[in-house]
Amino acid sequence: MTKIRDRIILGIISGLIGGVIITLMDYIFLIKGVVITSLHEMAARIYINRKEAKTPLGKLLGVIISMGFSVGGGLVMTELLTRSGKENLIAKGIFTGVTSGAIIPALLSGLNKNKIKAKNASTHLFYSLAHAVYGIVVILCCVKLGHPSLFDESPPN
Repeated sequence: MTKIRDRIILGIISGLIGGVIITLMDYIFLIKGVVITSLHEMAARIYINRKEAKTPLGKLLGVIISMGFSVGGGLVMTELLTRSGKENLIAKGIFTGVTSGAIIPALLSGLNKNKIKAKNASTHLFYSLAHAVYGIVVILCCVKLGHPSLFDESPPN
């Protein structure tokens, strides 16, 4: 298999793969009834109100925004991994996934009249789990798909 040599492309692809995984987890959580608000609906509420976010176009907007955040996270994680090395992959994935899942909505809620928040503790807990899995998937995709020369840099410890 040809390995990806470009950090940006690697981050985009890894982020999209992670985005698909978190979307599947979101769907499963909704079906099981353990969450009451989808990640895509919360993402759509950055730009539109709650009622519009539940429409088909609102859901599509939410998916596009969520995938954009996933790609952004993939780019950051790729940069982190190529600079810090391939040690402690799972810990790096969990930390970056959960951190991005907490920081992005908090920042956006402060800037927006449409508050982005889940309504109950189980939704927050299960989405923290989903973001941890997202981070692990992105980090592992970076290592699996990335060319070894991307990780040659010794960390400045």
